[in-house]
Amino acid sequence: MSVSETVAPETPKNKGMAGLTFLWIFILLGLLIAAGLVVDVSAQFWLAGCLIAFLILARKRCEHGFMRVVYLGVIGFLSLRYISWRTFDTLSWGDPLDFIPMMLLYIAELFAVILGLLGMFVCIEPINRPIVPINKDPKKLPTVDIFITTFNESYEMLEVTLQAAQQVRYLQPQHVSVYLLDDGGTRDKLENEDPEIAITARIRSMSMKKLCEELDVSYLTRDNNDNHKAGNINAALSQTNGDLVVILDSDHVPAADFLEKTVGHFQRDPKLFLVQTPHFFINPDPVEKNLEVFTRMPSENEVFYRLMQKGLDYWNGSLFAGSAAVLRRTCLDEIGGFSTTSVTEDAETALDLHSKGFNSLYVSHPLISGLSPESFTAFITQRLRWGTGMVQIMLLKNPFFRPGLTFSQRICYLSNCLYWFFPFARVIFFVAPMMYLLFGLQIYHASTIEIIAYTLPHYWASLQLSSFLFRRVRWPFVSLLYETLQSIFSLQGLIKTISNPRAPKFVVTPKGVHLDEDFISPLATPFYYFFVIQIIALIFGIYRFVSYPEEQTLVLLVAFWHVINLLLMLASFGVLAELRQRRAKPRIDTHETATLKIHKSSILCVVDNISTGGVSVSINNSLNRMLIPGTIGTLIIENKALQKISEFTVEIKSVKSEEDGKHLGLEFVSSNAEQKAEVVGFVHGDSDRWVKYWEHRPEEVGKIEAIFLLVYWGLKHSKMHMKYLVDNLWLLLKKPFSNQPEKT
Repeated sequence: MSVSETVAPETPKNKGMAGLTFLWIFILLGLLIAAGLVVDVSAQFWLAGCLIAFLILARKRCEHGFMRVVYLGVIGFLSLRYISWRTFDTLSWGDPLDFIPMMLLYIAELFAVILGLLGMFVCIEPINRPIVPINKDPKKLPTVDIFITTFNESYEMLEVTLQAAQQVRYLQPQHVSVYLLDDGGTRDKLENEDPEIAITARIRSMSMKKLCEELDVSYLTRDNNDNHKAGNINAALSQTNGDLVVILDSDHVPAADFLEKTVGHFQRDPKLFLVQTPHFFINPDPVEKNLEVFTRMPSENEVFYRLMQKGLDYWNGSLFAGSAAVLRRTCLDEIGGFSTTSVTEDAETALDLHSKGFNSLYVSHPLISGLSPESFTAFITQRLRWGTGMVQIMLLKNPFFRPGLTFSQRICYLSNCLYWFFPFARVIFFVAPMMYLLFGLQIYHASTIEIIAYTLPHYWASLQLSSFLFRRVRWPFVSLLYETLQSIFSLQGLIKTISNPRAPKFVVTPKGVHLDEDFISPLATPFYYFFVIQIIALIFGIYRFVSYPEEQTLVLLVAFWHVINLLLMLASFGVLAELRQRRAKPRIDTHETATLKIHKSSILCVVDNISTGGVSVSINNSLNRMLIPGTIGTLIIENKALQKISEFTVEIKSVKSEEDGKHLGLEFVSSNAEQKAEVVGFVHGDSDRWVKYWEHRPEEVGKIEAIFLLVYWGLKHSKMHMKYLVDNLWLLLKKPFSNQPEKT
């Protein structure tokens, strides 16, 4: 989408921010008043029709500025009009069996409308900040500590991240220090009473120390694992003294220009505590992998990193995302280091620092390449921690009443925290239509014509809002699919967190998992039961349509809602069929020219994809006489990160002939650490490669096409599910909600 190109002033706060805040509040108040006006149904049809026509015709002229506010205001009005009608005209006390689901649905809808209005506010004017060059004055050049946190990650993963960190460019390289913060080598672990734990910790600690020594990296650990990641970083802060601190997860490999694109902002604004950059992932998450849509469909995180963070930045509310960020040490010192109340220390720390009057900003240029969780279980583990952490912040440090925040920052934090209550609403939206289809419960007290006049414009406006804001970063219904997958498992954890906000414990997300074979996720069982109930409800709906002619229109409306839910559940089966993932080093698609030297011949080729293990290249069919597996050659290619021409020794591992030529699989042959580091620099060091990857995303798909995709995704792995059900039917019936061990 088009966003305004805003040049950062001396502070991250934008000059028009206050005016836009008051404009939005003024419009919202006007909408609230207008939404409550009582008109007859025909007038409501005319009003909704005119506004929908405006939204269709004016969309391309409302990308930013005042008209953007007006456009979002019209969408908000249709939703407020609906919720006003629901509040005053459709709620009535009657049979408790009707009233309870009626109120639950109303609360869920009210939650969705409020969340939508908050999202409109946050995204009212997303901005792209230009890169601020570093001031070369030695007296103003800050020193930098790069912290790489680790708990149980592999030697190979950490080797790549540390090598890349050592290659990050800076005006004064001696001003940069790299530290490995090893929470897997604490004294408590090394001296654990369980011999197996102690021996494992000692072996790992020795290998980490050796790795750090070979790469000239400082190794830090502590006595215990108190406060988990936040405590690990705080312990390192007490042992270091850099002016700025870069936080990197163990799988977040920094590009060579990471500091060049971030440090300059700190020199311009002495009150700046944070520069956050995007989390860019080079491997598919379980949804993308199992649906086989990686590189074609925008990933889940792009909504947040390509839009929401830009919107938050406008309001001086950019969030610390836990990694790929730079923070000012003196600001951290003022709050005693990283916050430790919740399991999401990143957002909590940002809240505490914003409350102190410090500033944050967001650089939308991706400067790291990371790994998504490989299995569905790991994915749910990660999302549950995020959700419980944000709920903790909401309950223990309510940002809306937090002293020191501006009004706009309160709204931003409220939006961020409130979103994670979505499992409650999502489950209600799934159950509500079934209550009518199965039992005839009157969850709406309204005529069919009223439901059409108020409900359809509201839901059309909701889809339009998603399309208007997210069309380049999210396909239709995909957010609902992600929420569906998470809700069943997140709901129980959120209820526990609400009942005892201090109870949740930090859980490390598994990374670098290898899936050696296809299998059905052990978390699939509840989805089978939900799907069967949905099918039964649909059959009852058909019966109700035939048996109650006076309700046929209403049955069709509810059934349509129910079918969308059914398709979302069906598509979930596509995700729950875990596809094998043997490749330990993800391949990154690219399109770069290179020269392959075999013996004395030089062959021009195109590099199709790369990894730290090797590359895939394409060549012309006429140049293939010496191309046989086992042949050693040299790949000559521009290494933009290291600003040189690299000559990599490679071995041909595979040769595949196709109509467009030959495709060679080449493996890097690295004999020492220096050569390995050069490969890492080539593969991970060029941040422009990640920008091009985002820019070449396909255009959005239409809503009708998206519905067909839900069906296709659900059916594509049906054979795996049928075989699993046949093999495990008795177990599923005997223990319907037991989980089988996950294969890894």
